[in-house]
Amino acid sequence: MLLLYGAGVLAAAQLGKLSALTPLMAPALGMGLTAAAWAISLLEIGGATLGAAAGALSTRVGSWTMLRLGVSALALAGLGEAACQGTASLLAWRLLEALGYLGVIITAPVLIAEHAGHVGSRVQGLALSLWSSFVPVGLALGAGAASGLAGQWGWRAALLAGGVLAAVLAAALWRLPSAPRGA
Repeated sequence: MLLLYGAGVLAAAQLGKLSALTPLMAPALGMGLTAAAWAISLLEIGGATLGAAAGALSTRVGSWTMLRLGVSALALAGLGEAACQGTASLLAWRLLEALGYLGVIITAPVLIAEHAGHVGSRVQGLALSLWSSFVPVGLALGAGAASGLAGQWGWRAALLAGGVLAAVLAAALWRLPSAPRGA
């Protein structure tokens, strides 16, 4: 279950990172205030407009597959954002990141409830209570880590580090032969 919580925290970290990095990114990419606002809010816009479709797709492909695809999309998007050369490419990568975010946040609580439910309703309640903290924890870690890394090595390095972290988690998830007990 901690692996699932970690995936949620990683997804939520994407919510905070661009707010912290925009003052450095905007001049480098020639990005105006409006474009910066769109880039920052694309995850929320994606959730508001594509949530139902993502849920339907998850039902079709399976929650574990959707989770794996979501974390993989976060990885690819993070790496793409680190290499982007302009506002349009940043927005395109950010849209992929929004899809990855959805893939994680719609499947992880379902998987947590399912796996914790096998242990008992008390554990299930505790596990879902922990899940409810994924956004504030991820938002804080994403903004803090991104700004800290950017202060040392630049905004591209901060985005690259996030992409690499997501790639490591994606590789671990894809290596799992099936849904682990106590995931």
